[in-house]
Amino acid sequence: MKSNDKLGSINYKLSGKILDIDIVNRTITVEATFGEKHFSVRGYISAHAVFRKGNRLGKLEDFIVGDSVVVRYQISNQGDIIEAIESV
Repeated sequence: MKSNDKLGSINYKLSGKILDIDIVNRTITVEATFGEKHFSVRGYISAHAVFRKGNRLGKLEDFIVGDSVVVRYQISNQGDIIEAIESV
């Protein structure tokens, strides 16, 4: 799903499970399954990313592989940039 939250940029959203987190390099991989199809986002986490775990603000280290999350991201020439991670 995509939406125009900011003028001139397109923000995408994907709900799925965390497959991989790299705290040192600040990357995350999330996969969603729709029937027989699998979609994934692997991206770099923005320095300004927002993390929500439950009803509170959190940090990247609060998330683990297997968590169900929603990620909001943008596509850039350098790859996907994760702007927010929220547990579901």
